[in-house]
Amino acid sequence: MGSDREQMLWSISGFLKNKGFKGKGTAYNRATDEKGIAHVVGIQFGVGSLQGLVTVDLGIFVAEAYYARSGSPVPRNIKEYECQVEYL
Repeated sequence: MGSDREQMLWSISGFLKNKGFKGKGTAYNRATDEKGIAHVVGIQFGVGSLQGLVTVDLGIFVAEAYYARSGSPVPRNIKEYECQVEYL
């Protein structure tokens, strides 16, 4: 496999997909039983002096609130910064 980063992302991605998340790259979403609500996980890799560290951002996305605030349709792959509730 490739770099340490690629190996770590592959491992995290596999874990999330086994828990029902869908996504690609560093953004993963999982629909809930509540219509229009999704769990969101974002993965960030450290650079420079933080290289080798990983931050996992968590969010709860509420489609109705997103639309009311932005007027835009729900993104296909929701990022944590688009969530109404975030834990960074």
